[in-house]
Formats: sequence, structure tokens, C-alpha cells
Amino acid sequence: MGRAFIMSIFRKIIFIAMLAGGLLPSLACHATDKLIILVRHAEKSEPTPADTRANEAQIQALRRDPPLSAAGYARAQALPGALARYPLSRLIATQYLRTRETLAPIAAERQLGVEIIAANAPIAEHIAQLAQAAKAAEGNVLIAGHSNTLPLLVQALGGPRIAPIAETDYGQLFILTLGEDQKVKLISGHYGAQANDAN
Repeated sequence: MGRAFIMSIFRKIIFIAMLAGGLLPSLACHATDKLIILVRHAEKSEPTPADTRANEAQIQALRRDPPLSAAGYARAQALPGALARYPLSRLIATQYLRTRETLAPIAAERQLGVEIIAANAPIAEHIAQLAQAAKAAEGNVLIAGHSNTLPLLVQALGGPRIAPIAETDYGQLFILTLGEDQKVKLISGHYGAQANDAN
């Protein structure tokens, strides 16, 4: 058996081992490609009967900026595992608690801070700020956004038009690959439990 044949087999074994271990993010990704990963925040909580006994100002504050629900916390805990194979250098959320709490588990695991880009009106300016920050970042970026901003952000980053996201639809995950040829590829996925898994 020739030395060249043995070395060829050895290289194939190493490649398969790296792929199985998650050391290679994707066969379609090159080392110079940049990933921008977008997720919708996890489930938010709704005022409970106990909350309704609070004063009106407290109730309105909860409605304006609710934290994650128990299901939302569980989904946020699933995000690090869903993105385990992707290195990240920057995390971005809006000022709302639900986006910051969605990124909290992966921020703690990766030891990264969460940058805030406020979702203020007009929405076009917010989308432009997010797109500029994502493109300017060194390395891969993860952004937690909202049902009304993610479709616009996908397009602003050069991706295709995607379907609107329903208010009750959580767990969307979009991975945009920005290649050296300036072409943008989009992969749609999901993180956390599917809706029918909870039943």
C-alpha cells in the first residue's frame, strides 16, 4: 500500500472528525466569509392577575417592556446550543428587555457584552444603523430583533424578501453569509422548541 494512498486516507479521517466535532461550520462556508445571524427575541410575558393588582403605571410599564416568559427563558437557554459551531465577536440587541434577555445566556457563555442599538422611530433609521454596525464588525455578529424589524434587516443586508413574522411566532433564526464576492446567502432556521413541542 503506497504512502500517498495512506496519507489520503489519513486526511479524510481528520476532515470527518473535524466536521463531526463542529469545528467546521459548514461545507458551504469559506474561512473568509462573514456571518450575520439574526434571531427574533424569545416569548415575552403578559400581565398576570397578580400584576393587575399593581397600579396602572406599573401595568403599563410591564406592557411596554415585558421580560421573557418561562417559555421565553427556556428558548433563550437553547440559543447557545443552536449556535455552538459558530464563533461570534459581537452581540447586538435593542433597548427592550426581551431582546437583551434572549441574548443573556449566550453572552454569558461566550463572555461577550451586549451592545444596545435602540429601536427608535423612524424604523428605517434603526434598520440602517443595525445593518451598518453588522457590516462594520470584525467577525461574526448575532442580532436579536423584533418581528417587524427582522424581515427589513434581512433585505438591508442584501438578503431576499422574507415572509412577515407573526406576533405569536417565535424562534426564527436567519444566517446571512457575506462572501468576498459580495454575494449574500441566506439560511433560515429555528432555535428552541417548536410550537407543537410544547403541547
